[in-house]
Amino acid sequence: MGTVLVRQIIADVSKALADEGTVRQWPQTTLLNWLNYAEKAVCMVKPDAYQVVGTMALSDGTLQDIPAGIESFGRLTRNMGNDGHQPGIVIREMSLSAMDQDLYWHMATPGTTVEYFIRIPDNVRQFYVFPPIPIEAMVYVEYSCPGIPPDLVEANFTTGTVTINLPDSYKNPLFELVMFRAFDMLSSNIPGMQEKANICLSRAIRMLTGKNDAEAQTKARSLAEGR
Repeated sequence: MGTVLVRQIIADVSKALADEGTVRQWPQTTLLNWLNYAEKAVCMVKPDAYQVVGTMALSDGTLQDIPAGIESFGRLTRNMGNDGHQPGIVIREMSLSAMDQDLYWHMATPGTTVEYFIRIPDNVRQFYVFPPIPIEAMVYVEYSCPGIPPDLVEANFTTGTVTINLPDSYKNPLFELVMFRAFDMLSSNIPGMQEKANICLSRAIRMLTGKNDAEAQTKARSLAEGR
């Protein structure tokens, strides 16, 4: 979590929009809603922008699903016992190709201490563990994964203390993405607004990726527009 105040970003956007002569006064609650979309758009382009460390219970067998609130699989770090509160040995990563040298590893003797986690190519929602987890066993592990930032809620836009979910270094891209949404909303009625919207979006992507990335722009546009 950063230290940048939500109300400060919204105040900066409000001031910039007035300077741009958009005429329309956007409600602060609307800008806050767009800021929430912007945070999720940033995480789509930069998955490491919001990392979640937590504990999860594993299912029986080797195949596992990522927990709720997680965007994609990151890594497992350590065992956490049968109740999620007993730190245990670290969990190392092993490649699927190395594991598949043993044709029977999915049918190995089950165990309650995880030794390896294994990524599944082209599948960010699931992963494997070894040894297989016994049926009805309670086995907990700690994970560190890219997460989905929760919606920001700010009741006082004058003295509120709510901060953004992302590190402070993402303040400027967030500002540009909210500006993009405002200009984009006006583009069908006011000439020149679509160009301003595209400039803001391009600026945000350059800040995040260091280049004009068309694929990243498409992802960010979709999420920033709430789709």
